[in-house]
Amino acid sequence: MPKRRRLGKALDYTKCIDIEYSVCQRVPPVYECFLLEVNHPGRPRFSEADGMSAETAAARGSAPVGRGRAFRGPTLQEQQKQNSRQRILQAAKEVLAETPYAHVAVEDVIARANISRATFYKHFDSKFAIGRELHAEFAPRLHALYDILLEYDDPTEAQLVDWVGQLVEFYRQERELIVTFSHMLAIEPGFHPIMINIIREIEQRWAQRMPAFRLPASDGPEAMRARIESRLLLRQLNDFCYEVAMFDWAIDVTEGCRIMAGYVRVFLDRYGRLGDCSRVNSA
Repeated sequence: MPKRRRLGKALDYTKCIDIEYSVCQRVPPVYECFLLEVNHPGRPRFSEADGMSAETAAARGSAPVGRGRAFRGPTLQEQQKQNSRQRILQAAKEVLAETPYAHVAVEDVIARANISRATFYKHFDSKFAIGRELHAEFAPRLHALYDILLEYDDPTEAQLVDWVGQLVEFYRQERELIVTFSHMLAIEPGFHPIMINIIREIEQRWAQRMPAFRLPASDGPEAMRARIESRLLLRQLNDFCYEVAMFDWAIDVTEGCRIMAGYVRVFLDRYGRLGDCSRVNSA
């Protein structure tokens, strides 16, 4: 019976003594401790700060971060993937600025981004998926603007007028995107819950500081009425900004902002005391 041929020699770990630290930069973290222990027996494997190999951190030129591994920037492949995604989103913005959402096709975005269909579908499965992503990027900017009112315990009329003016200017700056979102709301059933969540989140954020917006979330006798008026107020505010920014409504915008601020002030005055009472009762 012929002898079996050995496929390779057993690894002699004692020959790893001369492995350079640079090797540690090219191996997975799970092997780094072994290489360092063999190369420098007796040295501590981990730093006391966070459990990562201190020698490895020094070899990489970075401080230990996390448990057992150093901070690493994105790989070339990850960076290319992110660049492709941003390229698609930028192309979609450009196409949507020229063409209504309903008339835009995935092929239009692919052509503008100068990518293949395969690349597109690695990132998005539909036109609506692009719209959702654009809105996800837009929403924090909108929330930041609404959060301005959280700086005041009881905003004055002048502060409210200034804030409504900032909101109108924001709508003007984001005109193409806001028009796209209004079209999506009309033809994409899946977008309606997203918009409702935006309104709910604004109400919840305002409730943290303004008593009038705590009442809609309570169970008091006036809660239902406050809930309806709160929702109508936010929709009215959106409609006002939309009309002024999108259609160049021929009005005195400052006077319009003053009227809109007055509606907000009336709501705050009407439900502010009741909101404080509901908070005390819940406590």
